[in-house]
Amino acid sequence: ILSTHKATAVNGYCKETGWCEYVFLTFESCQFISECMKVPKVCQVARQMEAAGLRVLRVSASLAGSSELPPHERESLYIAPHASSEVGRMRMSCTMVVSEGTSSTMMIEGEEPKTYRAGSCFWFDESMTHEMDFVATGSNSLRATLYFDALHPGYYAQETKEVHYHPTPFGLWWWKGILANGGSSATLASAPGPEVLHVGVGRHKQWVAYAEEVHLLRADVCARGDWGKLLDDEAFSGRARADRAHIMLTLLQRISVLAQNSEGSEELTNLLVRNKQFTEQDLDDLSNNLWGCLAGGCSRCKALELFGVCLQNVHDAIRQKLFLGLSATMHLNEWSLKAWWRLLELPHPPPYGYGMSHEEMLEKLRGKEAELQAHFDSCYR
Repeated sequence: ILSTHKATAVNGYCKETGWCEYVFLTFESCQFISECMKVPKVCQVARQMEAAGLRVLRVSASLAGSSELPPHERESLYIAPHASSEVGRMRMSCTMVVSEGTSSTMMIEGEEPKTYRAGSCFWFDESMTHEMDFVATGSNSLRATLYFDALHPGYYAQETKEVHYHPTPFGLWWWKGILANGGSSATLASAPGPEVLHVGVGRHKQWVAYAEEVHLLRADVCARGDWGKLLDDEAFSGRARADRAHIMLTLLQRISVLAQNSEGSEELTNLLVRNKQFTEQDLDDLSNNLWGCLAGGCSRCKALELFGVCLQNVHDAIRQKLFLGLSATMHLNEWSLKAWWRLLELPHPPPYGYGMSHEEMLEKLRGKEAELQAHFDSCYR
């Protein structure tokens, strides 16, 4: 992947300093990325870590001396002292490639310098100040390292944590005192002692399992305007169902794609608005009654509106592509919809305004039990 893809093709970038980054997996803030189709073994390892209880945050690759850069930018690289603002963010650094004639060293606050060696790994605390120095003297300059980022287990080893909060003037404690004293600050102490808070650590969201199963996805999980609450309910709550979570992730990706391409198109803008408003009923129709939904058409199954197949005055070739988009979202084989229309004695694609009742669908399928079972057995990929 590193030799055949540019960093920008794998959610990454290259800086003028000579450093490139590829992002294979992440679920932080509103961003959900899976490149498991490209790096299946990496995702398998991350999922094993997650299953063992580690809270994985991100998997990426760091390159120094990349051939993607001009030759004069490959010879040396210095990353100045820096640190993550997230306390407890740990990183496992596993060096994959160290070209002959190169040297690469990381200096971490309070620790001995660490030299990058092919096949070796080490953990370090990203919130501690660290810097990196790289020099290449040979014809091959590449140094490639795989990073696994995770939250330190000490932060979630127990269900609740005791946090000691040291108040400062004009902070929360100060305003609490002001309110308690009827708006006066005259009696407030200038240096109060620490407050002890007991906070829950939050449930373990095993998101890598979803990333591995969807294979390839980049989505903004906050695109509906709910800060990811519906996805949280569908994927990680007590009522979570994997099939509904998969559909939702793909719909969220559709929203991102539509947002990038809808400018200047009234039809795509309307489709974007409808996708942003997808509901739990839409998820029910797509996950529990997909084939009945397809048979019923747009008048009986509003979830079909999400894919544009309900648009009027659309050429059959375009409508066929819209149905293929539906197939991709539902992880169906490309020919499965065509087989379904054939069972229902409909053309491919069916005409605008088509639709049948549940009873009419059953009548069309009467006597086709063997064909129907073969269809269901083979249509999902």
